[in-house]
Amino acid sequence: MKDETKGNPIDESVYLKPKMYSVLPAGHDPKTPNDLDSEDPKKKHGIQKAKGVKKCVVKRELRHDKFLECLRNKN
Repeated sequence: MKDETKGNPIDESVYLKPKMYSVLPAGHDPKTPNDLDSEDPKKKHGIQKAKGVKKCVVKRELRHDKFLECLRNKN
C-alpha cells in the first residue's frame, strides 16, 4: 500500500477488497461533511478508492461511513 496521506497518521481505515478502501487521516473533521467551501476535502471526507467505479461517483457518493456500513452489514 502506498502512502496516501503523505506521512500524516491514519485515524481509521476500511478495506473492503483489493483496490476498494477508505482512509481517514488524523485530524479529519466529520462535523462539516457538506461544507463545499472547505480548503482540503481529503481532511473532511478522507480518501476513498474504488477501482471500476466512475470517479464522479466516488467523489460525490462514496464516503467513509458508507464503507463502514457495507463492512458491518455484509450485504
